[in-house]
Amino acid sequence: MGSAALLLLLNACANIIPPDGGAKDLIAPSLLRVEPRDQSVAQRPERLVFEFDEYIQVKDPNLVRWGLFPKGRYEVKARLKRLVVTLDPDSLENDATYSLDLGGVVSDLTEGNAIGALTYAFSTGMHLDSLQMEGLLRDASTGLPVKNLMVGLYTEPIVLGLPFRWTLADDSGRFVFRNLPTRRYRLVAFEDADRDKVFGIDQPKAFTDWLDPLKDTLLLLPLFAQDEDAATRFRSVDWSADGSLALVFYGNPSPVRVRGIREDGLMVEGLQSRVSGDTLWVSSPPVGAQASLFDSATLATFDLRLVFPNREDTLLTGLKPPSEQELLSEKTKITLSGPSVVSWGLSARSGERRLVWDRPVHLWEWATLACWQNSKGEERAVVWKRDAEGRTPYGSGGREWFALAPELETKNEGSVSDKVQEDWRLRLDSGAFVDGYGRQSRAFQGLLGPEGERSTLVLGYDSSVTAPDRSGDWVLRVFNANDQEVERVVYPSKDDLKGVHALEGLLPGFYKVSLLEDRNGNGRWDSGRYRDGRQPEAVRWISRSMELKPGWTTELRWR
Repeated sequence: MGSAALLLLLNACANIIPPDGGAKDLIAPSLLRVEPRDQSVAQRPERLVFEFDEYIQVKDPNLVRWGLFPKGRYEVKARLKRLVVTLDPDSLENDATYSLDLGGVVSDLTEGNAIGALTYAFSTGMHLDSLQMEGLLRDASTGLPVKNLMVGLYTEPIVLGLPFRWTLADDSGRFVFRNLPTRRYRLVAFEDADRDKVFGIDQPKAFTDWLDPLKDTLLLLPLFAQDEDAATRFRSVDWSADGSLALVFYGNPSPVRVRGIREDGLMVEGLQSRVSGDTLWVSSPPVGAQASLFDSATLATFDLRLVFPNREDTLLTGLKPPSEQELLSEKTKITLSGPSVVSWGLSARSGERRLVWDRPVHLWEWATLACWQNSKGEERAVVWKRDAEGRTPYGSGGREWFALAPELETKNEGSVSDKVQEDWRLRLDSGAFVDGYGRQSRAFQGLLGPEGERSTLVLGYDSSVTAPDRSGDWVLRVFNANDQEVERVVYPSKDDLKGVHALEGLLPGFYKVSLLEDRNGNGRWDSGRYRDGRQPEAVRWISRSMELKPGWTTELRWR
């Protein structure tokens, strides 16, 4: 019995259990040594050899960020635990400092953990240039980081050639120039799709005046400027399946006024437009009071006049929606059904309701197919409001419509009766609205619903801070969670800053508040223009996420 037990024990101990592999490696390679040594002088190396503590790989040699770029050929390769940068020593300049940043270039071979930052420098002369400039790229209108732009330093007044130094901004919009010699510089940030380090006259996105690296060393904030020419040049023009015309620009086409001209020279009534990014959507109603889908009247041609600020007008002629056959041949999945309501409820303002369609639509005002109706069968006409800025007839390019609520009965104490409100409903008969191809909307009914408790926002300038001198106005703007501007306060002078403004009747929810330094007083944000040396107007975001609770008053002080 004892021998059998011992045999079983020995067999159990002899079983092979595979290892579990351990924890995943999350550590990037560490540099052990480099030849020539960092910060060396009087060097003309043929090779720079970086030795790490594990096997490495090179993600992309083009990600190496040089200070002074070598004029001759160079090569970046990984060899086991070494990174070797091969140079042409005869092409290196005299008394020049060469630096490079390998951050994000080198990673380990197994898990791909990349080194965050690794800088190195050497000099062909007897001293190292040591000045440094760093900064952040921020979109002037949103304040958000701008990434993947080429940033160049220039020492000459004319900056159409290669920059003296260049680098790429990272995902946070940060850029750094190290080992700079003492001289004045200009900074230009631009898109460089060809990676040739050269920008065209229309490409600069941010620029500065002359900089002194002895003073401008800690933080540089060039504003992201959209060139106005990009906002007026078309990239493509195409018709969508709902009858809207999509005009795609090289830049964001805002602001722009749109006018339609019929073949007989009259204006196209009911023309609506909205801007979404780089696309201007124009929705035109069918021609004729009872135009049917794809008939001859619907397909009448018209011209489109675009009016840009401080620019000459642009005229697009002979526009004509595609026929049914053309539309179906290009977009086989098109839905030929009529428009339908996708959202109905309270608006951001008291006393109105918001109606959202699945596409831009137009109201057939010649027919009484839309009305307020109560339980007794009484009807009242619907009054449709303009959007927050009054730019389009009925909302955001025809998708959003705002209806004024009917006059409501009140109780003796002055509060609105919920029961009276619920008695009213918005009634839309079939065909009350049509899309750009004349497709008729489906019937819809929406209850008025109770107003509920609204919120109040109190805005005030911190009077303990001296107001800076500036020309033009300051415009305080309030946006809802859908980026719709719901309120604005204009401060034309320093004295106006001392007052407190209460915005009442806001729908509870999350809001954003920004301050526009409106230098020209036109009430909107204006981009920069490189040709004129004009910087974009600054926008300061006072709050990006502020919750207004029902029945509460929220105070926001700004300086």
